[in-house]
Amino acid sequence: MKLGDIAAIAGIHNSELSEEALDVVVGGLSADSRKIQSGFVFFALSGDKANGAQFVMSALENGACAVVSSEAISGLNDTIPNLVVENPRLVLAKAAAAFYKTQPKTIVAVTGTAR
Repeated sequence: MKLGDIAAIAGIHNSELSEEALDVVVGGLSADSRKIQSGFVFFALSGDKANGAQFVMSALENGACAVVSSEAISGLNDTIPNLVVENPRLVLAKAAAAFYKTQPKTIVAVTGTAR
């Protein structure tokens, strides 16, 4: 998968990103800056207790090749693409479905309590 594929999923027109950015090969996807590896795309998601935007620099230090967020991230240099989308959580879900194509046919979950 290339960054251009994620841009297409997000509805971002190719003219908004450089050709070089569109051709970046994506190595993985994550919304956890601690799990970012070289070539991963970081999804800065807002939550109840924290906003993923505050972890962008940590993600970049860990090797993120791009950032997907709901607002423009200040302080990014021109070499790091920032895909600004209305709903980064939805884009992450759709990108993950495309990136991780081999999903199991059956998923089983076992829960319980220790009472």
